[in-house]
Amino acid sequence: MPTNEELLRTHYSALGRGDPDAAADVFADGVPSAPPPLPNDVRPRAREFVPASDERVVVLGDYRAGDEAVPFVHTWRFADGKVVEVTDVHDAARLGALIAGAGDDGGLRDMATGFMVSQVLHAAVDVGVFTALRDGPMDGESLRRRLGLHERGARDFFDALAALGLLERGDGVYANTPVTAAHLGDAEADSYLGGLLAYIGSHWYWSWGRLADALRTGKSQSYGGEFPYDAIQADPELAERFQQAMFATSTALRAAIAGGFAWERVGTVADIGCADGSLLARLLTAHPHLRGIGFDLPAGVSGFRRTVARHGLEDRARFEAGDFRAGPLPRADALLFAHILIDWDAETRHMLLAKAYRALPEGGTILIVDTLLEETRGPDSAAGLLVGLHMLVDQRGGPSYSAEECFDWLGKAGFRDRRVRSLSGFDRLITAVK
Repeated sequence: MPTNEELLRTHYSALGRGDPDAAADVFADGVPSAPPPLPNDVRPRAREFVPASDERVVVLGDYRAGDEAVPFVHTWRFADGKVVEVTDVHDAARLGALIAGAGDDGGLRDMATGFMVSQVLHAAVDVGVFTALRDGPMDGESLRRRLGLHERGARDFFDALAALGLLERGDGVYANTPVTAAHLGDAEADSYLGGLLAYIGSHWYWSWGRLADALRTGKSQSYGGEFPYDAIQADPELAERFQQAMFATSTALRAAIAGGFAWERVGTVADIGCADGSLLARLLTAHPHLRGIGFDLPAGVSGFRRTVARHGLEDRARFEAGDFRAGPLPRADALLFAHILIDWDAETRHMLLAKAYRALPEGGTILIVDTLLEETRGPDSAAGLLVGLHMLVDQRGGPSYSAEECFDWLGKAGFRDRRVRSLSGFDRLITAVK
Protein backbone atom coordinates (compact mmCIF):
# COMPACT_ATOMS: atom_id res chain seq x y z
CA MET A 1 0.00 0.00 0.00
CA PRO A 2 1.50 3.40 -0.95
CA THR A 3 2.51 5.75 1.83
CA ASN A 4 0.76 9.06 2.39
CA GLU A 5 3.74 10.87 0.91
CA GLU A 6 3.67 8.68 -2.20
CA LEU A 7 -0.04 9.39 -2.65
CA LEU A 8 0.63 13.12 -2.45
CA ARG A 9 3.52 12.94 -4.90
CA THR A 10 1.16 11.24 -7.35
CA HIS A 11 -1.43 13.94 -6.67
CA TYR A 12 0.92 16.84 -7.39
CA SER A 13 2.32 15.08 -10.43
CA ALA A 14 -1.20 14.74 -11.86
CA LEU A 15 -1.89 18.42 -11.23
CA GLY A 16 1.38 19.32 -12.88
CA ARG A 17 0.46 17.55 -16.10
CA GLY A 18 -3.07 18.97 -16.08
CA ASP A 19 -5.00 15.84 -15.05
CA PRO A 20 -7.38 16.94 -12.25
CA ASP A 21 -9.37 13.69 -12.37
CA ALA A 22 -6.30 11.61 -11.51
CA ALA A 23 -5.33 14.16 -8.86
CA ALA A 24 -8.74 13.81 -7.21
CA ASP A 25 -8.24 10.07 -6.57
CA VAL A 26 -6.41 10.89 -3.34
CA PHE A 27 -9.55 12.32 -1.69
CA ALA A 28 -12.12 10.43 0.32
CA ASP A 29 -15.71 10.62 -0.94
CA GLY A 30 -17.35 13.94 -0.20
CA VAL A 31 -14.14 15.81 0.58
CA PRO A 32 -13.72 18.99 -1.49
CA SER A 33 -10.59 18.84 -3.62
CA ALA A 34 -8.69 21.83 -2.22
CA PRO A 35 -6.32 23.56 -3.08
CA PRO A 36 -8.63 25.88 -5.01
CA PRO A 37 -9.19 25.37 -8.76
CA LEU A 38 -6.64 27.17 -10.89
CA PRO A 39 -6.42 28.17 -14.55
CA ASN A 40 -4.38 25.85 -16.75
CA ASP A 41 -1.46 28.29 -16.82
CA VAL A 42 -0.98 28.12 -13.03
CA ARG A 43 0.27 24.84 -11.53
CA PRO A 44 1.20 23.91 -7.94
CA ARG A 45 4.73 22.52 -7.50
CA ALA A 46 5.62 20.60 -4.33
CA ARG A 47 9.19 21.15 -3.13
CA GLU A 48 9.28 19.41 0.25
CA PHE A 49 7.18 16.77 2.01
CA VAL A 50 7.32 16.89 5.82
CA PRO A 51 5.55 14.08 7.77
CA ALA A 52 3.95 15.72 10.83
CA SER A 53 2.41 12.51 12.23
CA ASP A 54 1.08 9.18 11.01
CA GLU A 55 -2.00 11.02 9.75
CA ARG A 56 -0.61 14.38 8.64
CA VAL A 57 1.80 15.52 5.93
CA VAL A 58 2.88 19.13 5.42
CA VAL A 59 3.85 20.09 1.88
CA LEU A 60 5.92 23.17 1.11
CA GLY A 61 5.78 24.42 -2.44
CA ASP A 62 4.65 27.20 -4.70
CA TYR A 63 2.07 28.08 -7.32
CA ARG A 64 3.94 28.82 -10.54
CA ALA A 65 3.18 30.60 -13.79
CA GLY A 66 6.21 31.06 -16.00
CA ASP A 67 8.99 32.55 -13.90
CA GLU A 68 6.62 33.86 -11.22
CA ALA A 69 5.85 31.91 -8.04
CA VAL A 70 3.74 32.26 -4.88
CA PRO A 71 4.73 30.03 -1.91
CA PHE A 72 2.16 27.78 -0.23
CA VAL A 73 1.91 25.47 2.76
CA HIS A 74 -0.52 22.57 2.35
CA THR A 75 -1.39 20.47 5.38
CA TRP A 76 -2.96 17.11 4.56
CA ARG A 77 -4.80 14.80 6.97
CA PHE A 78 -5.34 11.14 6.04
CA ALA A 79 -7.65 8.39 7.25
CA ASP A 80 -7.63 4.86 5.84
CA GLY A 81 -5.36 5.87 2.98
CA LYS A 82 -7.50 8.79 1.78
CA VAL A 83 -7.33 12.53 2.34
CA VAL A 84 -10.11 13.70 4.65
CA GLU A 85 -8.92 17.28 5.17
CA VAL A 86 -6.50 19.74 3.55
CA THR A 87 -5.68 23.34 4.38
CA ASP A 88 -3.96 25.79 2.05
CA VAL A 89 -1.99 28.77 3.36
CA HIS A 90 -0.77 31.31 0.81
CA ASP A 91 -0.77 35.04 0.07
CA ALA A 92 -4.19 35.48 -1.55
CA ALA A 93 -3.36 38.85 -3.09
CA ARG A 94 -0.18 37.56 -4.70
CA LEU A 95 -1.92 34.44 -6.00
CA GLY A 96 -4.71 36.60 -7.44
CA ALA A 97 -2.14 38.73 -9.22
CA LEU A 98 -0.38 35.60 -10.49
CA ILE A 99 -3.63 34.20 -11.88
CA ALA A 100 -4.48 37.52 -13.53
CA GLY A 101 -1.03 37.71 -15.09
CA ALA A 102 -1.21 34.09 -16.23
CA GLY A 103 -4.07 34.79 -18.57
CA ASP A 104 -7.18 34.26 -16.44
CA ASP A 105 -9.84 35.92 -18.57
CA GLY A 106 -12.41 36.54 -15.85
CA GLY A 107 -14.93 34.25 -17.51
CA LEU A 108 -14.81 35.91 -20.94
CA ARG A 109 -14.32 32.64 -22.79
CA ASP A 110 -17.18 31.07 -20.85
CA MET A 111 -19.41 33.99 -21.85
CA ALA A 112 -18.32 33.73 -25.47
CA THR A 113 -19.08 30.01 -25.68
CA GLY A 114 -22.20 30.05 -23.51
CA PHE A 115 -24.30 29.60 -26.64
CA MET A 116 -22.95 26.04 -26.91
CA VAL A 117 -24.63 25.08 -23.65
CA SER A 118 -27.92 26.73 -24.59
CA GLN A 119 -27.89 25.09 -28.02
CA VAL A 120 -27.40 21.65 -26.47
CA LEU A 121 -30.51 22.32 -24.39
CA HIS A 122 -32.51 23.68 -27.34
CA ALA A 123 -31.50 20.72 -29.51
CA ALA A 124 -32.57 18.29 -26.79
CA VAL A 125 -36.02 19.90 -26.69
CA ASP A 126 -36.20 20.02 -30.49
CA VAL A 127 -35.41 16.32 -31.03
CA GLY A 128 -37.55 15.26 -28.05
CA VAL A 129 -35.00 13.84 -25.58
CA PHE A 130 -36.88 14.71 -22.41
CA THR A 131 -40.34 13.67 -23.60
CA ALA A 132 -38.89 10.39 -24.90
CA LEU A 133 -37.62 9.66 -21.38
CA ARG A 134 -40.90 10.63 -19.72
CA ASP A 135 -41.91 7.02 -19.09
CA GLY A 136 -38.53 5.84 -17.85
CA PRO A 137 -34.81 5.38 -18.56
CA MET A 138 -33.45 4.14 -21.90
CA ASP A 139 -30.08 2.91 -23.06
CA GLY A 140 -28.19 5.16 -25.45
CA GLU A 141 -28.76 3.12 -28.60
CA SER A 142 -32.50 2.75 -27.97
CA LEU A 143 -32.79 6.46 -27.28
CA ARG A 144 -30.84 7.31 -30.44
CA ARG A 145 -33.11 5.13 -32.57
CA ARG A 146 -36.23 6.47 -30.87
CA LEU A 147 -35.20 10.03 -31.71
CA GLY A 148 -33.96 9.23 -35.22
CA LEU A 149 -30.47 10.60 -34.60
CA HIS A 150 -27.36 9.77 -36.61
CA GLU A 151 -24.73 7.63 -34.91
CA ARG A 152 -22.14 10.37 -35.31
CA GLY A 153 -22.43 12.64 -32.31
CA ALA A 154 -25.34 10.94 -30.54
CA ARG A 155 -23.31 9.53 -27.65
CA ASP A 156 -21.44 12.81 -27.12
CA PHE A 157 -24.78 14.62 -27.21
CA PHE A 158 -26.36 12.42 -24.54
CA ASP A 159 -23.24 12.50 -22.38
CA ALA A 160 -23.04 16.28 -22.71
CA LEU A 161 -26.61 16.51 -21.43
CA ALA A 162 -25.60 14.35 -18.48
CA ALA A 163 -22.45 16.37 -17.83
CA LEU A 164 -24.54 19.56 -17.80
CA GLY A 165 -26.90 18.07 -15.23
CA LEU A 166 -29.83 17.75 -17.65
CA LEU A 167 -29.86 13.94 -17.71
CA GLU A 168 -28.89 11.24 -15.25
CA ARG A 169 -26.56 8.53 -16.59
CA GLY A 170 -25.55 5.14 -15.26
CA ASP A 171 -24.24 2.00 -17.02
CA GLY A 172 -25.07 3.43 -20.43
CA VAL A 173 -28.67 4.19 -19.42
CA TYR A 174 -30.09 7.71 -19.48
CA ALA A 175 -32.96 9.22 -17.49
CA ASN A 176 -34.50 12.61 -16.86
CA THR A 177 -33.40 14.47 -13.76
CA PRO A 178 -36.13 15.64 -11.36
CA VAL A 179 -35.90 19.11 -12.91
CA THR A 180 -36.13 18.03 -16.55
CA ALA A 181 -38.86 15.53 -15.69
CA ALA A 182 -40.92 18.29 -14.06
CA HIS A 183 -40.37 21.02 -16.65
CA LEU A 184 -39.55 19.27 -19.94
CA GLY A 185 -40.83 15.71 -19.72
CA ASP A 186 -44.60 16.19 -20.01
CA ALA A 187 -45.85 18.62 -22.65
CA GLU A 188 -49.30 18.68 -21.03
CA ALA A 189 -48.09 19.69 -17.56
CA ASP A 190 -48.65 23.22 -16.27
CA SER A 191 -44.94 23.38 -15.42
CA TYR A 192 -43.83 22.54 -18.98
CA LEU A 193 -41.21 24.96 -20.36
CA GLY A 194 -40.59 23.25 -23.69
CA GLY A 195 -42.74 25.69 -25.66
CA LEU A 196 -40.62 28.60 -24.49
CA LEU A 197 -37.33 26.82 -25.20
CA ALA A 198 -38.51 25.81 -28.66
CA TYR A 199 -39.45 29.41 -29.48
CA ILE A 200 -36.15 30.72 -28.13
CA GLY A 201 -34.26 28.24 -30.29
CA SER A 202 -36.22 28.92 -33.47
CA HIS A 203 -36.68 32.69 -33.19
CA TRP A 204 -34.91 34.58 -30.41
CA TYR A 205 -31.57 32.81 -30.83
CA TRP A 206 -31.29 34.01 -34.41
CA SER A 207 -32.39 37.57 -33.73
CA TRP A 208 -29.88 37.84 -30.86
CA GLY A 209 -27.18 36.72 -33.30
CA ARG A 210 -27.79 40.03 -35.08
CA LEU A 211 -27.57 42.20 -31.96
CA ALA A 212 -24.71 44.25 -33.42
CA ASP A 213 -26.84 45.06 -36.48
CA ALA A 214 -29.72 46.10 -34.23
CA LEU A 215 -27.40 48.36 -32.25
CA ARG A 216 -26.17 50.01 -35.45
CA THR A 217 -29.61 50.49 -37.00
CA GLY A 218 -32.02 50.59 -34.05
CA LYS A 219 -34.24 48.11 -35.92
CA SER A 220 -35.76 44.79 -34.88
CA GLN A 221 -34.04 41.77 -36.41
CA SER A 222 -37.04 39.39 -36.26
CA TYR A 223 -40.09 38.57 -38.34
CA GLY A 224 -38.56 39.78 -41.60
CA GLY A 225 -38.75 43.39 -40.50
CA GLU A 226 -42.55 43.26 -40.13
CA PHE A 227 -44.32 44.53 -37.04
CA PRO A 228 -43.96 41.49 -34.71
CA TYR A 229 -47.56 41.00 -33.67
CA ASP A 230 -48.84 41.57 -37.19
CA ALA A 231 -46.48 38.82 -38.40
CA ILE A 232 -47.62 36.48 -35.63
CA GLN A 233 -51.29 37.25 -36.30
CA ALA A 234 -50.86 36.44 -40.01
CA ASP A 235 -49.38 32.97 -39.40
CA PRO A 236 -51.62 30.57 -37.41
CA GLU A 237 -48.78 28.09 -36.81
CA LEU A 238 -46.48 30.84 -35.56
CA ALA A 239 -49.28 32.21 -33.38
CA GLU A 240 -49.73 28.78 -31.80
CA ARG A 241 -46.02 28.44 -31.04
CA PHE A 242 -45.95 31.98 -29.66
CA GLN A 243 -48.83 31.16 -27.32
CA GLN A 244 -46.98 28.07 -26.10
CA ALA A 245 -43.93 30.21 -25.37
CA MET A 246 -46.00 32.78 -23.49
CA PHE A 247 -47.59 29.99 -21.46
CA ALA A 248 -44.14 28.91 -20.32
CA THR A 249 -42.95 32.42 -19.50
CA SER A 250 -45.83 32.81 -17.04
CA THR A 251 -45.30 29.50 -15.20
CA ALA A 252 -43.98 31.05 -11.98
CA LEU A 253 -45.91 34.27 -12.48
CA ARG A 254 -49.27 32.51 -12.47
CA ALA A 255 -48.92 31.38 -8.87
CA ALA A 256 -47.28 34.63 -7.74
CA ILE A 257 -49.91 36.96 -9.17
CA ALA A 258 -52.77 34.84 -7.84
CA GLY A 259 -51.48 35.34 -4.31
CA GLY A 260 -49.81 38.72 -4.73
CA PHE A 261 -52.82 41.03 -4.76
CA ALA A 262 -56.05 41.54 -2.78
CA TRP A 263 -58.34 40.02 -5.41
CA GLU A 264 -61.27 39.85 -3.00
CA ARG A 265 -61.93 43.53 -3.80
CA VAL A 266 -62.27 42.77 -7.53
CA GLY A 267 -65.30 41.37 -9.34
CA THR A 268 -64.09 41.29 -12.95
CA VAL A 269 -60.51 41.30 -14.25
CA ALA A 270 -59.39 41.73 -17.86
CA ASP A 271 -56.04 40.27 -18.92
CA ILE A 272 -54.72 42.55 -21.66
CA GLY A 273 -52.68 40.52 -24.15
CA CYS A 274 -53.87 37.28 -22.58
CA ALA A 275 -52.24 34.82 -25.06
CA ASP A 276 -53.76 31.39 -24.32
CA GLY A 277 -55.43 32.57 -21.10
CA SER A 278 -53.32 30.51 -18.70
CA LEU A 279 -52.66 33.43 -16.34
CA LEU A 280 -56.32 34.41 -16.27
CA ALA A 281 -57.36 30.79 -15.71
CA ARG A 282 -55.05 30.55 -12.70
CA LEU A 283 -56.55 33.71 -11.22
CA LEU A 284 -60.11 32.50 -11.67
CA THR A 285 -59.30 29.05 -10.29
CA ALA A 286 -57.65 30.54 -7.20
CA HIS A 287 -60.45 33.08 -6.64
CA PRO A 288 -63.86 31.52 -7.42
CA HIS A 289 -65.71 34.85 -7.11
CA LEU A 290 -63.78 36.38 -10.03
CA ARG A 291 -64.99 36.68 -13.59
CA GLY A 292 -62.48 37.23 -16.36
CA ILE A 293 -62.03 38.72 -19.82
CA GLY A 294 -59.17 37.65 -22.06
CA PHE A 295 -58.30 40.45 -24.47
CA ASP A 296 -56.01 39.76 -27.44
CA LEU A 297 -55.76 39.69 -31.21
CA PRO A 298 -58.29 37.40 -32.94
CA ALA A 299 -55.69 34.68 -33.60
CA GLY A 300 -55.58 33.95 -29.86
CA VAL A 301 -59.17 32.78 -29.51
CA SER A 302 -58.64 29.04 -30.14
CA GLY A 303 -55.87 28.69 -27.59
CA PHE A 304 -57.86 30.71 -25.06
CA ARG A 305 -60.93 28.52 -25.48
CA ARG A 306 -58.89 25.34 -25.01
CA THR A 307 -57.42 26.70 -21.77
CA VAL A 308 -60.80 27.81 -20.45
CA ALA A 309 -62.35 24.43 -21.29
CA ARG A 310 -59.49 22.54 -19.66
CA HIS A 311 -60.08 24.42 -16.41
CA GLY A 312 -63.89 24.29 -16.61
CA LEU A 313 -64.25 28.08 -16.66
CA GLU A 314 -66.58 28.53 -19.63
CA ASP A 315 -69.22 30.26 -17.47
CA ARG A 316 -66.75 32.72 -15.89
CA ALA A 317 -64.29 33.63 -18.65
CA ARG A 318 -64.80 35.05 -22.13
CA PHE A 319 -62.54 36.15 -24.96
CA GLU A 320 -62.77 39.63 -26.43
CA ALA A 321 -60.89 40.11 -29.69
CA GLY A 322 -59.30 43.46 -30.28
CA ASP A 323 -56.20 45.48 -31.03
CA PHE A 324 -55.38 47.86 -28.21
CA ARG A 325 -53.45 50.04 -30.64
CA ALA A 326 -56.63 50.83 -32.55
CA GLY A 327 -59.58 50.49 -30.20
CA PRO A 328 -60.67 50.76 -26.56
CA LEU A 329 -59.85 48.33 -23.78
CA PRO A 330 -62.54 46.15 -22.18
CA ARG A 331 -64.25 47.51 -19.09
CA ALA A 332 -63.47 45.69 -15.85
CA ASP A 333 -62.74 46.35 -12.17
CA ALA A 334 -59.07 45.55 -12.75
CA LEU A 335 -56.89 45.57 -15.86
CA LEU A 336 -53.81 43.33 -15.91
CA PHE A 337 -50.85 44.14 -18.17
CA ALA A 338 -48.41 41.24 -17.70
CA HIS A 339 -45.23 41.66 -19.78
CA ILE A 340 -47.00 44.10 -22.08
CA LEU A 341 -45.61 47.61 -21.57
CA ILE A 342 -42.03 46.46 -22.14
CA ASP A 343 -43.00 45.45 -25.70
CA TRP A 344 -43.85 48.99 -26.73
CA ASP A 345 -42.29 52.40 -27.21
CA ALA A 346 -42.93 55.36 -24.91
CA GLU A 347 -45.77 56.78 -27.01
CA THR A 348 -47.66 53.48 -26.99
CA ARG A 349 -47.10 53.02 -23.26
CA HIS A 350 -48.65 56.42 -22.53
CA MET A 351 -51.54 55.61 -24.88
CA LEU A 352 -52.23 52.28 -23.15
CA LEU A 353 -52.24 53.82 -19.68
CA ALA A 354 -54.63 56.54 -20.85
CA LYS A 355 -56.95 53.92 -22.35
CA ALA A 356 -56.75 51.89 -19.14
CA TYR A 357 -57.77 54.93 -17.12
CA ARG A 358 -60.82 55.45 -19.34
CA ALA A 359 -61.84 51.78 -19.16
CA LEU A 360 -61.67 51.45 -15.37
CA PRO A 361 -64.40 52.55 -12.95
CA GLU A 362 -63.63 54.96 -10.14
CA GLY A 363 -61.59 52.96 -7.62
CA GLY A 364 -60.56 50.43 -10.27
CA THR A 365 -57.01 49.08 -10.33
CA ILE A 366 -54.37 48.72 -13.02
CA LEU A 367 -51.79 45.97 -12.47
CA ILE A 368 -48.52 46.04 -14.43
CA VAL A 369 -46.01 43.18 -14.39
CA ASP A 370 -42.55 43.53 -15.93
CA THR A 371 -38.87 43.02 -15.19
CA LEU A 372 -37.87 46.47 -13.96
CA LEU A 373 -34.62 48.37 -13.79
CA GLU A 374 -33.12 49.70 -10.59
CA GLU A 375 -32.47 53.44 -10.64
CA THR A 376 -28.71 52.86 -10.48
CA ARG A 377 -28.79 50.56 -13.55
CA GLY A 378 -26.15 48.46 -11.76
CA PRO A 379 -25.72 44.66 -11.38
CA ASP A 380 -29.24 44.29 -9.93
CA SER A 381 -30.58 45.64 -13.21
CA ALA A 382 -28.84 43.06 -15.42
CA ALA A 383 -32.03 41.08 -16.07
CA GLY A 384 -34.01 44.20 -16.92
CA LEU A 385 -31.27 45.51 -19.20
CA LEU A 386 -31.14 42.21 -21.09
CA VAL A 387 -34.92 42.33 -21.48
CA GLY A 388 -34.51 45.81 -22.94
CA LEU A 389 -31.97 44.52 -25.45
CA HIS A 390 -34.36 41.69 -26.29
CA MET A 391 -36.98 44.28 -27.15
CA LEU A 392 -34.41 45.89 -29.45
CA VAL A 393 -33.62 42.75 -31.42
CA ASP A 394 -37.03 41.03 -31.35
CA GLN A 395 -39.69 43.71 -30.95
CA ARG A 396 -40.14 47.41 -31.57
CA GLY A 397 -40.54 48.34 -27.93
CA GLY A 398 -38.27 49.07 -25.04
CA PRO A 399 -36.19 50.28 -23.48
CA SER A 400 -36.59 48.73 -20.04
CA TYR A 401 -37.92 51.03 -17.35
CA SER A 402 -37.85 51.54 -13.60
CA ALA A 403 -40.71 51.64 -11.11
CA GLU A 404 -40.15 55.38 -10.66
CA GLU A 405 -40.54 55.96 -14.40
CA CYS A 406 -43.75 53.94 -14.45
CA PHE A 407 -45.07 55.85 -11.43
CA ASP A 408 -44.52 59.05 -13.40
CA TRP A 409 -46.45 57.74 -16.42
CA LEU A 410 -49.29 56.54 -14.21
CA GLY A 411 -49.49 59.88 -12.45
CA LYS A 412 -49.71 61.72 -15.77
CA ALA A 413 -52.55 59.37 -16.80
CA GLY A 414 -54.46 60.29 -13.62
CA PHE A 415 -53.77 57.26 -11.40
CA ARG A 416 -53.11 57.52 -7.66
CA ASP A 417 -51.89 55.22 -4.87
CA ARG A 418 -49.02 53.86 -6.97
CA ARG A 419 -47.16 50.91 -5.43
CA VAL A 420 -44.56 48.29 -6.41
CA ARG A 421 -43.71 44.89 -4.94
CA SER A 422 -41.69 41.82 -5.87
CA LEU A 423 -43.42 38.86 -7.46
CA SER A 424 -41.41 35.90 -8.77
CA GLY A 425 -37.88 35.84 -10.10
CA PHE A 426 -37.09 39.23 -11.62
CA ASP A 427 -40.73 40.24 -12.07
CA ARG A 428 -42.22 43.18 -10.17
CA LEU A 429 -45.88 44.13 -9.74
CA ILE A 430 -46.90 47.78 -10.00
CA THR A 431 -50.44 48.74 -8.99
CA ALA A 432 -52.31 52.03 -9.16
CA VAL A 433 -55.89 53.13 -8.55
CA LYS A 434 -58.21 55.35 -10.59
